[in-house]
Amino acid sequence: PPLPSPRRQPVPGGICARAARAQARQALSGQWWSGVLVTFLNQFLQQVVVMIPLFGLIAPWLIAGPLLLGYNAFFVGLVRGDSVEVGTLFDGFSRWAQGVGLFIVTTFIIVGSSLLAAIPGGVLAALIIGQNQNDFEQSPLFLVAICASVLPAVLVGSYFWLRYALVYFIANDEPEIGGLAAMQRSRALMQTQKNRFCRLGVSFTG
Repeated sequence: PPLPSPRRQPVPGGICARAARAQARQALSGQWWSGVLVTFLNQFLQQVVVMIPLFGLIAPWLIAGPLLLGYNAFFVGLVRGDSVEVGTLFDGFSRWAQGVGLFIVTTFIIVGSSLLAAIPGGVLAALIIGQNQNDFEQSPLFLVAICASVLPAVLVGSYFWLRYALVYFIANDEPEIGGLAAMQRSRALMQTQKNRFCRLGVSFTG
């Protein structure tokens, strides 16, 4: 029988990582090749457009969001027992503007916050290089400065990525609410779920 819709029948407190993986395997039963093909096409198309002269500079910004809408719609449809096919990957292009807007805004927030977090360590590294131009790599403070730049950037970027991890799912479920509302709803839903989401990701290690 079709699996229950996570949207229509939420599980109080959620499910553990093991149960989530079991549910995913059940949903993919008989659909593995479709899932592999959709994943391959999603990655392949985003890599190919980069190789197009001139157009490749902006093409990823124009197709990544719509593809992510379709990609998420395909796998959520599998879990819910809906009728989906490989062509579902391209359904997001029917809401092209919303997909592009979501991708651009969330990417700028995540990347921008990471760069801001890296500024203090970057300034320290620049000062050390300025004072020791010939052998700055030998300075212990240089390693400290690099860590003070990279670690905050990764942590802050990950935090904002988690905040907006659900935007494409929400945009598919409620296409009428618009991109900014989907981002606000993602922030609200992920407010207490970031640790669980990270543990789920870590559970796939290996």
